[in-house]
Amino acid sequence: YQDEASKSAPIRPEGQPVKASPATSFLLEEFATAVPPAGWSETITNALFNWKYQTLTSFSGGSCADVEYDPALAPQDEWLKTPVLNFTGATANLKVEFYWMMSYYWGVSPFDNYDLALYISTDGGATFPTLLWDESGEGVFTNFTWTAETVDLSGYAGQTSVVLAWRYTGVDGAQ
Repeated sequence: YQDEASKSAPIRPEGQPVKASPATSFLLEEFATAVPPAGWSETITNALFNWKYQTLTSFSGGSCADVEYDPALAPQDEWLKTPVLNFTGATANLKVEFYWMMSYYWGVSPFDNYDLALYISTDGGATFPTLLWDESGEGVFTNFTWTAETVDLSGYAGQTSVVLAWRYTGVDGAQ
């Protein structure tokens, strides 16, 4: 059982390094100074509770992007978008790797109050028609434990106007 007070008490892994960027990296972001970082953008629906720069719960002990739930139970639909990426030189081994954490208790079962997802756009970010990943496909996971995720993007090799977007949506979720 997890009560209201422990919603924002994630487990921080110790001594786990961030992976080095491969030689053919199109983008590497560790959110070292700000969210959104230079070149990135946001779509904000909740002026107080949207994507923020966070240092207390980061994967590597540095910093990360984070969305806190609104205790006033106002709806949230917060998007964090990469700059436009050109995958002209990409190979079949194209992928996005990231670390995520959330509350299984508040996000999946017994409550389904919020979702964390990754979308892709091939029209420069005008639309995001394709869901690439969300927590619902993860099975049972541990509350607030960092998890490495790799999503295959090989089908997008050669595309010139790609934008990736992480989306937090819900009411009375958790961080």
